[in-house]
Amino acid sequence: MTRKIIITEDANELMKNFIVDHPNEYLKKFFLREHPEPPPFLQEGAGRYYHLDSFLLHYFNDWETVLNFLKSEAVIKLFQNDDDERKFYGILLDTVDRSKETNLEKFLITDRNTIILISKFIAVKYFK
Repeated sequence: MTRKIIITEDANELMKNFIVDHPNEYLKKFFLREHPEPPPFLQEGAGRYYHLDSFLLHYFNDWETVLNFLKSEAVIKLFQNDDDERKFYGILLDTVDRSKETNLEKFLITDRNTIILISKFIAVKYFK
């Protein structure tokens, strides 16, 4: 017996609508996630792997739709409260480019200030 999870088009559309209606919570906590695998070739604390929501393209169908959502006026306004939010928004845009290149696989961030900033927002964190 094999276990198989099937997510319907209706479920994906429902989730997309939820995200569009509640972008603040999703984008600041769940869009970007810390990957549990430690970078094997770096010294402890020298970098971290991250990845975007694994189901992102199921919700939004393609990268262009994701970017249109992220670049919408409503979303941009969510990240204008302070300098950290503006920087985090830039990181989100950058992570979309990285994820497009890696086909939603993990990617490495080594800049300590970026890692600290990300950790102020995201909900999915792994501690070593």
